[in-house]
Amino acid sequence: MKEHRDEIFIHLQPWNRNIAVLVKRTILLGAGGLQHLTASGFKDVPPGREPDEPTIAIDSAAAQQLANALWFAGFRPEVSSSVNGELAAKDNHIHDLRALVFEGKVNPKP
Repeated sequence: MKEHRDEIFIHLQPWNRNIAVLVKRTILLGAGGLQHLTASGFKDVPPGREPDEPTIAIDSAAAQQLANALWFAGFRPEVSSSVNGELAAKDNHIHDLRALVFEGKVNPKP
């Protein structure tokens, strides 16, 4: 069993357009607990509380660099079922248009 589970939360700070990044660790073994990543490492969070400060705040240009670096390293967003449905609908629409334009069919269905 894993000793801990790390999670990353990202939030846009609308007042300055910075991106707040919070890294927290849930301890799964022993007494358990919650930790928050700071500049000096993981620090314990008091029981019943959540971290109240982000691990780091970066501007939108740095956030874009991070997103690009993750993309080039091979990380991709998970695709939701609604996106898959939209893609299927677009594929069907393109199929219909091709049949209409290139084959002259008025009501093309595969």
